[in-house]
Amino acid sequence: MKTLAPVIISSIYGGLLPKRMAKLHPDIVDSFYEIVKDVKKAGGKLIVSDMFRPWEVQVDLRKRKPRLANPPGKSYHEAGLAFDFDTGRLGIPMAEFHRIIRKHGWEPIRSESWHIQHPLGTVGYKTIAEAIKDVGNWAK
Repeated sequence: MKTLAPVIISSIYGGLLPKRMAKLHPDIVDSFYEIVKDVKKAGGKLIVSDMFRPWEVQVDLRKRKPRLANPPGKSYHEAGLAFDFDTGRLGIPMAEFHRIIRKHGWEPIRSESWHIQHPLGTVGYKTIAEAIKDVGNWAK
């Protein structure tokens, strides 16, 4: 079983992203920090709004925003394989940001411009459920 890695990053909440959310899968945390560095080099700043979501948070989010949130067990956030960011404060063109994230193995989601995720296969998973279970974030 993998242990999620802590992340220190600016957030939309007026400081650092809260610790309960500021976690990523350990196999991709370094690539996330490379994205942060490259965005800064390009003249921008990555400000995050969401990252890791415990199972219970995903359940609640799905109830409150059923059209926006995936059902529990189907969100990359639950495996520490995604982050959401403030597109309005990025400070660089979205095309440049997409070039940066792709360079580091991440992918944008066309229907959600604020959501970035890491492909499952590159970290050894076939399904999102497998990844969520591997980080110990499944319903008890």
